[in-house]
Amino acid sequence: MLEVTIQDGRYISHKQIDWNADPSLRGHEYTAISYDMESAFVLFSEAGKRAKDPSPVGKRDQQVRQNRTEFIWLDEFCLSGDCEGVKGNRDPDEEKQERKEELGRLTDIFRGAQTVVVFCQDVNCDHTTFACQWGKRLFILGEILHANKVQRMTRKIIPGKGQEIASFLYSESARSFRERMMHHAAQAGKWHLHTLLHQSNNSGSETWQSAIHALMVEAIRRDKETGYRDHELLGQGLNGLLPRRAHVRHLKGNDGWVDLSWLLELNQGFYNMATLAAVCSLNDTPKAANGWLGPPIEPRAGSERLEALVTAFPVIGRDATGKTTSHLNIVGAETIGLHPSLKRDGKALYRNPALNRKKIIS
Repeated sequence: MLEVTIQDGRYISHKQIDWNADPSLRGHEYTAISYDMESAFVLFSEAGKRAKDPSPVGKRDQQVRQNRTEFIWLDEFCLSGDCEGVKGNRDPDEEKQERKEELGRLTDIFRGAQTVVVFCQDVNCDHTTFACQWGKRLFILGEILHANKVQRMTRKIIPGKGQEIASFLYSESARSFRERMMHHAAQAGKWHLHTLLHQSNNSGSETWQSAIHALMVEAIRRDKETGYRDHELLGQGLNGLLPRRAHVRHLKGNDGWVDLSWLLELNQGFYNMATLAAVCSLNDTPKAANGWLGPPIEPRAGSERLEALVTAFPVIGRDATGKTTSHLNIVGAETIGLHPSLKRDGKALYRNPALNRKKIIS
């Protein structure tokens, strides 16, 4: 965690602290910052690649003390020993492993934050539409679904000053922020995201089966669209969003399909995996151990909710080479003939025993 000192409303200094090791810090409120890395690079480049005092333009909020200490979660600065010149002396493999573990705790970190700050590099963006780079990431599911309060940073061109751009902070409840996201999701036909946001704002409005299915499909879709075709971080992005969570050490981050299979196996009491298998296409990475898992097929309006005819659950095993693979066990499997179009069965009264009895009565 970063401890930031502010005097007279201006940034003075910051230092890294061990949030868990100091009992006196428990109970303090902190702010978590959610952002897209590309946006952070653009803003840093525009600032001349140097830290600038983030004093806002316009009137100051009189309710905020001008001399204060704030606690901020900013992932790039919140790794152990990742400040004061220590970073260059660290083992790269150790740092990579620690990053994976922190990503597995991301949902809990943002759930505990008093405020989640959201920003991107686009001008006049309120971060609720699908044009926003921030909103396309996998990890915003864990960052925003359980947020309590949102501060969105919007960049605007200052009138009368040419093309000069200033940043403005707007505070609102996380519920109203998610409602706008839900509205844009419905307009874009992203029904699984709409279901997730609806469940987040109205707890219990969706069954676990429906909510988990929407979460699975939306997470895989986002991971693929943002360039992570091997899905290494899929398990970390979903951990903490499901009824049963995995230990961070069990999510290796080497093969996201294996991590996802383990999460699904932990939650098989809440979710019938036959529904996910029904909408998944073939494997997109032949070398991966995804087995039956593949990129999901986007539903049409009205067909986003499926009712499984059988029960299925995943089991992690090993192939002949010793590689970990995921298998799907199906209980009560039945072969059903399919037709290219709907066709009325003229002999239904003779095939169906229940209808046959009605025929005799009639």
